[in-house]
Amino acid sequence: MDDCEIVFDLRCLQDPSYKDRGIGKLSANLVRAVGHLRERVGVSTLGLVDPALPPLEDRFLHLVDRVRSNAYLGVKGCSTVFFELSPMTHDPFFLGRIVNDPDILKLAIVYDFIPLMKPERYLPTASNRLDYHTQLIWLSRYDHFFPISQHTSDELQRLLGVNPLRITKTGAPIDSAFERAGTSGRQEAFLGRYVLACGGAEPRKNVECPILAHAGSAVMQDAGIQLLVTGNYPPVWQAILRDLHTGNGGRPELLVFPGFVDEDEL
Repeated sequence: MDDCEIVFDLRCLQDPSYKDRGIGKLSANLVRAVGHLRERVGVSTLGLVDPALPPLEDRFLHLVDRVRSNAYLGVKGCSTVFFELSPMTHDPFFLGRIVNDPDILKLAIVYDFIPLMKPERYLPTASNRLDYHTQLIWLSRYDHFFPISQHTSDELQRLLGVNPLRITKTGAPIDSAFERAGTSGRQEAFLGRYVLACGGAEPRKNVECPILAHAGSAVMQDAGIQLLVTGNYPPVWQAILRDLHTGNGGRPELLVFPGFVDEDEL
């Protein structure tokens, strides 16, 4: 095992759009966990970074033994395992040499295929569709897949024809911030009972569902129980959601938008 190396694609941890979201959290947790084991099992870890993206922050840099800015690994005489942490978010050609190397075991974390469910929003142009389907083709060439849900596992089989023997469903971790729930934050701001909907200015968050349920509940309305919807909703979007709420029987003062709430406060 002394000659084994585990390689991670760390581009999602460079990208401001992903590093602090669910993809980044899961990726950092995985790399960190492997790092805790590397001395025990005698492996080294390497992170691949893209020089065209922002530099990797120190909090991520220390998670691996070393970093490299290209996919020229030179793995002869070394057992190599490659982990793609976010296969559908960045240019797959960056990893072409690795994916085409039969001597490297290639593993991929798979989150979802939402763009195919809402193509009018996520794939509005021919170029978008071509890019996405190109990513799917590259993804299909991995050796083993780790979907985070049963639905994604089913979609891997349906869309890419992946043999179930090449799939291990993992689920997704809960961030450590939630282990500290109730120890800090602005609890005093919302004493009493309320309903919390963790949203965000993204249609697939579907906060319309709890808003309609809250508005339509005579028990909630009569008891004066607030509905808190977190996330950076712009004023126009808030106005639409407020109209939805009041139009379905909700008391306007019971729908509250506290804005962005970080994980410690959440």
